[in-house]
Amino acid sequence: MVKDQANYKENQNNTIRKTRATNHKKEAEDQPYNVTYLTFQFFKSFSSLAYYSLIRPGFKKGDPQVTDIRCLRYNPSGFIEFKLIYNKDCKILPKRRKDEVFNKNVSASNIPCLYKENLKIEKKSLIICRY
Repeated sequence: MVKDQANYKENQNNTIRKTRATNHKKEAEDQPYNVTYLTFQFFKSFSSLAYYSLIRPGFKKGDPQVTDIRCLRYNPSGFIEFKLIYNKDCKILPKRRKDEVFNKNVSASNIPCLYKENLKIEKKSLIICRY
């Protein structure tokens, strides 16, 4: 009797899997993926714009450390907020911001590129990715 129930559940699971697969195909046809290929010029070097020297939420021994951070959020105003517990509200990172760097108006076009040319991919890596 137990074997019959197990077979029934297996058949039911197969039906559910097939239904999900057909629904997924329909969704893919309705909303195809939009792909944007990135070139090496997209990646910028932000090392010259070090607004914060540290992201440690505490100052002294016993205070929270970087490994205790569960979530970081960057505000457009330039402040970094953090969470130590997912369910709690975000707190602003204690002020360690370098205001002399932050007050400069920097546009994305003025930031230097991280790479000067396309990165070379080893043939071995390409073979691994294909399989």
